[in-house]
Amino acid sequence: MLLTTARDVAGAVRTIPRGQEVDMKTLRARLARAFQAETACPVVTGIHLRAVAEMVGEQLDAGVAPRDVVPVWRAMPEGAPIWKRIENGRSRLAAQRKAEGLPV
Repeated sequence: MLLTTARDVAGAVRTIPRGQEVDMKTLRARLARAFQAETACPVVTGIHLRAVAEMVGEQLDAGVAPRDVVPVWRAMPEGAPIWKRIENGRSRLAAQRKAEGLPV
């Protein structure tokens, strides 16, 4: 079982094309494949996804352009539990989803 890092999660999220999204199950499968593991730990991956989302939220709130941050909103489908947990930049992350034509 792969125990991811925030850097691993951010790297995987950066590969998601604009206008597309992945759920946690798909993200974990991609990470596991990339590191030749059977699976990626759902708890650790979720913790790191939240950390990346919080960091990106802070960056967006500070005025950093969306093109210059990890597009974490592509790994946060509508209704995903992470939306209830993040504190920074929630509205800006939702705005980025909307700008890319993803459901909000």
